[in-house]
Amino acid sequence: LPTPHGPCVPAMAEYVRHHGEDEEAFYSGGGKQWKPVRNLDSFCTKFYQYYVEKGFWCIIISRITYLINLAFTIFFSTFLLLFLDWHAVVECHKTSCSNLVRTDVFKSLSFGEVLVVFYFVIFSIFWLWSAIAFFTVFRNSWEMWVFYSEMLEIQDDEIPMLEWHEVLERLVKLQKTVRICIVKEQLDPLDITNRIMRKDNYMISMVNTGVFKVDTW
Repeated sequence: LPTPHGPCVPAMAEYVRHHGEDEEAFYSGGGKQWKPVRNLDSFCTKFYQYYVEKGFWCIIISRITYLINLAFTIFFSTFLLLFLDWHAVVECHKTSCSNLVRTDVFKSLSFGEVLVVFYFVIFSIFWLWSAIAFFTVFRNSWEMWVFYSEMLEIQDDEIPMLEWHEVLERLVKLQKTVRICIVKEQLDPLDITNRIMRKDNYMISMVNTGVFKVDTW
């Protein structure tokens, strides 16, 4: 199995010793510039994920929609389970349909209502964590948008019309002029694919060697 951090790490350490952390330290070629990648595995994974999700705006809009849907689900379900007087709703056709919303919920909570409050707190923390993670997704997506548009000359509206192998070929050709990984002269499609699937390959290897027992019918 390949090493977890990839062959770029030792070369990157040597690069940093000579060039420091200066953002202007780029490898360039053919009029294009790009800072050498510290973690090639992470870069290849983000590169592939950007292609799968069809570009910057598709990624951002899907994440924002997810956060809105999750927030609506949390608040609306909490309202239905905690604040809506279901007894009054059931009797609504017999009596007046006023006072359907409970205003004294927290004066005396039953065990079921305590569970609803606990549910609201837990999923609110999860929503907050997802919202914070959104900024990481935004940063990574912006980085890939710049890489795709400036280095590979692929715009977002072109991604759905391109096969994965075509995008991969452009990345391989780019390595010949712009050293994405400074320890290797060339990157080949198999190397990039192995880096993208590294975790999956580890799991497959552990299953094949019997580390994980998988019962088959």
